[in-house]
Amino acid sequence: MKKLRDNKAFGSETAEKFFVGDLVSWTIFNSKDEDGNLTKLTGHGILMNIVHNFLGDREVVFGKVLPLNSKNPIEILITNIKKIETN
Repeated sequence: MKKLRDNKAFGSETAEKFFVGDLVSWTIFNSKDEDGNLTKLTGHGILMNIVHNFLGDREVVFGKVLPLNSKNPIEILITNIKKIETN
């Protein structure tokens, strides 16, 4: 199996735009409704940390986020997170 030539972690350029403590949002595509359409939910939370994990042979960047409606942090692919602009 060929190794990737680029040693940059996937999502590292996106991660540079975030800081711990940022208010962020992300989209979750949930189960299908009665018409067969996917339902889309938007989550909101506070970015607690930026973590690097290896998936296969590639380093991938995740954001550790504390959702506003939960006490348990979750890890979300950093490219799926959007910063909520505040004053």
